[in-house]
Amino acid sequence: MNLHENGATVVERCRLAEDLAEVALIDTVYGDLYMQRARDFLAPALSEGDFATLQLLEAEELNLPNRIYVAMKQSNWMEVKELSSRMSTLKRIIAEKENLRQLGEKIYNLGEPPLDPFSPGLQGMARIREPQALLHKLSAQLERLQNADPDWERFYVARKSAMAAVNIHSSQSSEEADLSGSRLEHNAFEALDSGDFTRLEKMATLMEKEEPSETEKASGPAVAFGRRSPELTSQFPQEVLNRARVLGLSLMRMEAGSRVLNLSPEELAPLYCHLWHPAFSDEISGQGSGWRKKKVPLPADAPAALRELVELFTLHPFVNSGGARFAPSLVEEDVLVEDFDEPYPGAETPTSELLSALGFDARRGLSRIRIEKALRDRGNAIIGDMGLDVRTFRLVCIPPDVYSRVGLLKGWGQKPLWTHFDGYMVMINGKLGALAGGDVRFGGLYDLVGISRDYDSDRIITRFAVIQRKRMEAAR
Repeated sequence: MNLHENGATVVERCRLAEDLAEVALIDTVYGDLYMQRARDFLAPALSEGDFATLQLLEAEELNLPNRIYVAMKQSNWMEVKELSSRMSTLKRIIAEKENLRQLGEKIYNLGEPPLDPFSPGLQGMARIREPQALLHKLSAQLERLQNADPDWERFYVARKSAMAAVNIHSSQSSEEADLSGSRLEHNAFEALDSGDFTRLEKMATLMEKEEPSETEKASGPAVAFGRRSPELTSQFPQEVLNRARVLGLSLMRMEAGSRVLNLSPEELAPLYCHLWHPAFSDEISGQGSGWRKKKVPLPADAPAALRELVELFTLHPFVNSGGARFAPSLVEEDVLVEDFDEPYPGAETPTSELLSALGFDARRGLSRIRIEKALRDRGNAIIGDMGLDVRTFRLVCIPPDVYSRVGLLKGWGQKPLWTHFDGYMVMINGKLGALAGGDVRFGGLYDLVGISRDYDSDRIITRFAVIQRKRMEAAR
């Protein structure tokens, strides 16, 4: 079925929109593109505006019985008649649109980003029981999409090939999955608190097995993280750089390693084994984490704020906005970034063409929910207008490692304010805290916290960057 043919039905379009919405939950780093295409298919039958109207009608339907009751108590039978007629009309409209409403819920409602079910250490959080079966289903959906949607055929073929190469390391029973990785230490303390020493003995045995070997400390986890970054330099055409400059974006090349951490990639490698199995906490920062922190070997002269940052990574799995496991790789990389000076408290923040293109008139006090919606609705169009391929590049809040590496050169992290960072820290209850940091009072370039997605205080600003999507892909 070719969707550009006049014979394509609403049912067929909706089926493909639903396929795309499901695929977006699996191939999460490219989920924004799948959801963009799903909106294209669904819009003729139910636009985002139509969906919002339908939600208002549902709210009205829920409130009508109370209004009818009040009218009856007042013996206002004319109003009772009118409201009853309105109720019958609403019920009919809502019933007729119920299937579309459910699909609209999946495609138009912006919830927490899904976690990549194949990222190391996230399988349990994503609640995937049979990853191989999930991959087979994904392959069939992508094949159906490539046949039905020729305009995006190359994209579907490329993603099918990429996902076919995903390596499923091993499958565990649900009980084993619950007792593995990042949850082990938390479960051990739960057993102690409840006085269940039989369970605590079992946890201790498993914890012994989870301790990384000397070989793993030397190479294993570092390879797992570092392998995802083959080449992140780019040769941007001059016309792209000219358009980027108009938007307020500057090209920055970051060298391999980190002058912020004063460590080379080789010196960073042994640290990754500690980041690989976080203790898993409900703390939103490194402050007050107490006994849950893991002691990580750092140079004796390492700043206290750096030590707290690294220890924070031992408390939480971190994910980027694509839902994939994140840890800084610190390879040589080119990014397009808003490089304005950080404002003083109370001062106006710099405006830009990019900010306006996203629908904002200021960059202070924006919640992550508003930012994510703007990036979803307009981000890929902005990338396309710059002359870049949306399948290769993505507009995001500045990633934390990019902020620290560029910020060292630009003098960021010297003001008492936070900056929105791309990504999230995963809490023990599965909730996501949006990343932010850079406040001089809490570590400056080393500062990293998790905030609520609706946090919109004036003490937080927004800075955007264009990055390669492959920097967001987790090691497989």
